[in-house]
Amino acid sequence: MVWTLVSCYTPAYEKYLGDFTESLDTHGIKHLIIEGDELGSWNKNMMHKLVTIHFALSSLKTDIVWCDIDAKVINYPELFDVLMCDFAAFKLTVTPYNIEWVNAQYNFTPEILYYTGTMFFKNNDKNKQFLDKWIEIHEKYKDCNRPTQASLYWTLKEFPDLNVYDLPESYCWIKPYTVIEHYCASVVNNE
Repeated sequence: MVWTLVSCYTPAYEKYLGDFTESLDTHGIKHLIIEGDELGSWNKNMMHKLVTIHFALSSLKTDIVWCDIDAKVINYPELFDVLMCDFAAFKLTVTPYNIEWVNAQYNFTPEILYYTGTMFFKNNDKNKQFLDKWIEIHEKYKDCNRPTQASLYWTLKEFPDLNVYDLPESYCWIKPYTVIEHYCASVVNNE
């Protein structure tokens, strides 16, 4: 393994920490988990994700895998051992079947969206610049329903040469037989 799994949580999400770290330890996954302060709303708290990833890229010498704290690793994520891309996440293609939901969540209609619950970052200068820009753009979208996905969409548009790999849905989906299972506490809690 030449990557480190990184996450963070606010006090409201501390209840997920035990199961999350137990699932990482079970699979021998090296990790860095940081507690963040409550910033007043779920949308504002999402900035912790970007700042934590940026910190990890700057301070660790490994590639970075981000995973939301309300997830659990079910099977060892072997794909992260062999990825050769700059960035990887699960891609949702916007279709007539999901366009209403997308419009309600994002207040605009992108062609594609990348889920930000599980992401891979090659530790390189390009990704450090990418994170700088993502943080800058995120400030503009912090009040929409899904700020990290919206700001990621616009940041990717500014980095057309970023080598992006589409993770399989088993790395971030809410269903049985996954590699990384997400509970989506923010959806359950209507945040």
